Amino acid sequence: MSTIRRRLLAVGIGIGLAAVVGLNVFVVPRVFGAEQPDPASVAAAAAVADLPALATALAAAPAVRWSGTFESADGAAWALDARVTTAGTTLGTIKSATAIGEILAIGDRVFVRAADGFWGGMGITDARRTGFADRWVDVPQEFLGLDLAGAVGPAGITAPVAGAPTTVDGVAVQTVTAGERTFQIRTTEPKGLVSVTAPGYRVTPAVLDDTERAAFFTQLRKAAAELPTAAGLGSLITQKGRAVLQACDSGSCTAKVAFTNRVAPTAKHVTTGDKVWATIVLTRNGKTAKICPVSLTLAPGASKAATCAAEVQARNGATWRATTTPATALSEAEAKTITEALEAELPA
Repeated sequence: MSTIRRRLLAVGIGIGLAAVVGLNVFVVPRVFGAEQPDPASVAAAAAVADLPALATALAAAPAVRWSGTFESADGAAWALDARVTTAGTTLGTIKSATAIGEILAIGDRVFVRAADGFWGGMGITDARRTGFADRWVDVPQEFLGLDLAGAVGPAGITAPVAGAPTTVDGVAVQTVTAGERTFQIRTTEPKGLVSVTAPGYRVTPAVLDDTERAAFFTQLRKAAAELPTAAGLGSLITQKGRAVLQACDSGSCTAKVAFTNRVAPTAKHVTTGDKVWATIVLTRNGKTAKICPVSLTLAPGASKAATCAAEVQARNGATWRATTTPATALSEAEAKTITEALEAELPA
């Protein structure tokens, strides 16, 4: 290669390099030097966008444990540890500074079971206090004011707004507010809800694993099987006086039993229109001859008589007796319906 050619190539390469360098000088700042989004702003925007889906996914989980605190209808502070199914069926414990109780919610019915001290703390100082001890009691939805689905569910999440980022147990979370509720969302994988704060609530979710879920479902079934003996909150209906046996012979007998509502009209948590169920049991020579369910709706202090008649094929002498069982909040059919609904919800 001639010296002139080598010089021309050198000049050409030099010009090319200069052009490339010049290109880099003027183009690179425009492509790579532009202002990048703030990572915190990106995480906040992602959390806002993810919130509805995360809340919906949590609500759709087969079973979730919610633990934290809530404020009851009377303003008392309670610690809460509740397990909840996709359908909202709930079993858990509530604990205040002075009392502890169990809660069970199936469908639109809520039940509480606790010692007599719990009921005393709720203002029930009459004979119901001891009658309710360690027995499921059917209470109105507003008795405790506990509404987990409303407090933590995806319904009503509109116009969420990002708040300040923070950390929880060393994990980066983003605060997002939607209406009166504040959600903390884990911003690293796996993303998820860390806590929910709503008026009267501050709770943390944890999806149950297979073993925990199986144990939960077993306990739910056991609790539902105990509901046929559940009491009604607003009344205390018991037998009044002795049963009167009428027209009794070897093969037939009729029992007349009076029932009374022992709750005073001035007592707390009294209801006047709730129906309860009692049972009259007629026995002949020590064997059950007839069981008669009796539905009762009694105002405080009111009484009502009911009858139960039995007929049997027998000619020998007979000794008849009539006894009653404590009034319950559910009829046999209602208790069966609740159990069947639970079985339809839970896996086999």
